[in-house]
Amino acid sequence: MRSFYGISLILISAISYATLPIFTRWAYGLDISLNSFLFYRFFFSFLLVLIYTIIKKINIPSGKQFFTLFLLGALGYTGQAFVYLSAVKYASTGLVAILLYLYPAFVALIAIIFFKERIQTATVIGLITAFIGTILILEPAGGQPLGFTLAIAAAMIYSVYITVNGKYLHNVNGIRSIVVIFGASALVLSFTFLTGEPQFSFTTEGWLVILGCVVISTIIPSITFLEGLKRIGAVQSSLLSTVEPLVTVILANWFFNEELSTRALLGGSLILGTVIMLNVLQLRRTKLPNKTI
Repeated sequence: MRSFYGISLILISAISYATLPIFTRWAYGLDISLNSFLFYRFFFSFLLVLIYTIIKKINIPSGKQFFTLFLLGALGYTGQAFVYLSAVKYASTGLVAILLYLYPAFVALIAIIFFKERIQTATVIGLITAFIGTILILEPAGGQPLGFTLAIAAAMIYSVYITVNGKYLHNVNGIRSIVVIFGASALVLSFTFLTGEPQFSFTTEGWLVILGCVVISTIIPSITFLEGLKRIGAVQSSLLSTVEPLVTVILANWFFNEELSTRALLGGSLILGTVIMLNVLQLRRTKLPNKTI
């Protein structure tokens, strides 16, 4: 029952987060600037999470942990969100979502290059497969080169964010991390918001899009992922999260009539196949010690 509940939570998280590029594309159609959209997203998300931590009497990290989390939020999380959602302007929503899932391959490369982890044959095959998938996706019909570049850059930034989080903050409670990360993002984005052309007035539809992004694309996936993670573990959570770009592709077709070519679908399948293979390898590595006891 615990596993079933955990799986359900992770699937809810993945499906909810899949709506982020959809809400973003919708916001662009209402002439809401990216700076304004991101500011309101993180400002309201931070307020809601802060209220939750106060009600639950959850202590916020301090010292080195607070500083590391703040930098992760200000640079990593904010940078990834800005680059990822900028890509939606210039390329197919579905393809951008798929390209973000190159991040496990980049995480593997970081581990090999900077942490001197052993190179396994299967990992090399996975990296080559992800590269081929990327080449297949990069077709003119899918969008402008800038959109593809931004999407790949978002995956690279997110891989660094994931690596730092895993190496140095693995013992920090998830909600405690989120409140600092969201707060740092809101603070950084307040500067870009106020120094640009801030938008304070929107139509009812515009506010509904922002509210939907805050609740459906940010708060719900953040909390359900953390709760699911505690029940089924990181590797299985990551595997289940691969439904996210698939849901985005379906929603993009439904709302914006976006269709992917056979070539793009093949490329996307290779990338998501790589994600699944790398996670299965990680699952096997984590289980091996238990088999020898």
